[in-house]
Amino acid sequence: MYGSRPIAWAITAWPMEQLAGEDLDEKHSKALKTLRRNLYAYLSRKGAEWTEVDEETGGFNILLPGTYEDAARALQALWLSLHLVYMVSSREPSVWPEATEVYEIHRSYLEVIEHIGVRQLTFKQANQIVETASYIALLSTPLFPELFELLALDKPVAVVLHALSLYSS
Repeated sequence: MYGSRPIAWAITAWPMEQLAGEDLDEKHSKALKTLRRNLYAYLSRKGAEWTEVDEETGGFNILLPGTYEDAARALQALWLSLHLVYMVSSREPSVWPEATEVYEIHRSYLEVIEHIGVRQLTFKQANQIVETASYIALLSTPLFPELFELLALDKPVAVVLHALSLYSS
């Protein structure tokens, strides 16, 4: 796909709880604060530059230099720290994946989600699902916030956040 060729990514991210106008309980809020602190430190180490936070939505814009893999890791971290994300490559990739290839990957992913949706997820499984989803989402840029819902990420993200909140108490 994009390989390890360096490019840059334009990202807009919004904290979900601010968009929803809801507060998390203290235990989950503490875990989320830790996740976000680590995320912002990670993005800074990667050379990210971002604008001031929008007071109304809590959203912010980031320019992230790096490869497709760097973008996928940033997307995974954003999703796990409860952000809805819009992300696009700053330049057109030289090779777009075939539509049938992307369709097959999405279909396979959703079959896996449906299969494990009937049983309890472990932290490791949930994290792997979100990681896989982040790579899939970036196959056909631009990435829209709706993909979070289309990829059925609410349960895996909730599992990770809950597991982390148990350790941050």
